[in-house]
Amino acid sequence: MADHDNHKKCNIGLIGLGGMGRNFAQNMADHGFSVAGYDRDKEKNQALMTEKTKQEDLRAAHDIKEFIGLFSRPRSVMMLVPAGDPVDAVIDELLLYLEPGDLIIDSGNSRFTDTNRRIRSIESKGFQYLGMGMSGGESGARRGPSLMPGGTRKGYERIAEILEAAAARVDAAGTFHTRWGKQ
Repeated sequence: MADHDNHKKCNIGLIGLGGMGRNFAQNMADHGFSVAGYDRDKEKNQALMTEKTKQEDLRAAHDIKEFIGLFSRPRSVMMLVPAGDPVDAVIDELLLYLEPGDLIIDSGNSRFTDTNRRIRSIESKGFQYLGMGMSGGESGARRGPSLMPGGTRKGYERIAEILEAAAARVDAAGTFHTRWGKQ
């Protein structure tokens, strides 16, 4: 179970606290991970804190700089924002505060050509990047979504424990299956 000490750094952060984002943040926290959340809409930040249970280690930030300060290094930041220009806008803002070696994960179901472009651009600057589709809707995000990560194995391994705990189970053993091609 996660430590509730306010000084403990978060394991992962999530930008975009609409229904999917807020539910997935709660799902990860339910599995014992410390999760930071941020949304430009202050009401969504408040909703995250209002809905959390005593057992969940969730924190909401008022701005992106505060959000980045909540993480242990290297940082892992997931985005659940609409595909397209909003993803690029959030990435541009994140890169002002992140450091080489940090990981950015796009779970907004972006087009694969956009994901490939972002991987090349972001990794050339020393960051890691994963495109990770998520399906199952809001209830799936809360109880166990289908996650489809793509990118380097090294990037995936950074957050594998979190994803495997929060994902839907695909067999009786509760195994999360991922297939990787050439690295």
